[in-house]
Amino acid sequence: MTGVRELTTYLNDHLAASAGGLALAERARDAQRDEDPELARLLAGVTEDIRADKQQLERAMRAVGAPINPLKPLAGKVGELVGRLKLNGRLLGRARLSTLLELEGLTIAVQGKRALWLALGELDDPRLRQVDLGRLVERAEDQYSRLEGARRRAARAVLADR
Repeated sequence: MTGVRELTTYLNDHLAASAGGLALAERARDAQRDEDPELARLLAGVTEDIRADKQQLERAMRAVGAPINPLKPLAGKVGELVGRLKLNGRLLGRARLSTLLELEGLTIAVQGKRALWLALGELDDPRLRQVDLGRLVERAEDQYSRLEGARRRAARAVLADR
């Protein structure tokens, strides 16, 4: 079947991104526990959604017979760790920009996940009927909406000339 290798690679790449996104969401949530409890609650919900979406991705992979490359999720987590090493004006601890950058990373990740679900829907593959792709698209749009509002508030708080 044409595209099998490409589909497997595509799904594993998204699985890597999912692992990195989950690690980023957990880190952002934990950082906000004392700093901004309302944002921490929002991020806790998004974190659980991302975890559930990752499970749905793994389910889709099993359904189409795409083997999981164990190195891909590890690469996603390592990528998230490397992202912490950026020069942000602080050697230790969180910089004022940290929250904004984390929220931007999460909004970008959620848009990528939405694109994945839409791409899988284009396949019209009967093996994927056990995965509710329409619901996953809706959940990604909801996640984006919640994160984008928080991102915009963070941008005003951090970037405003005060």
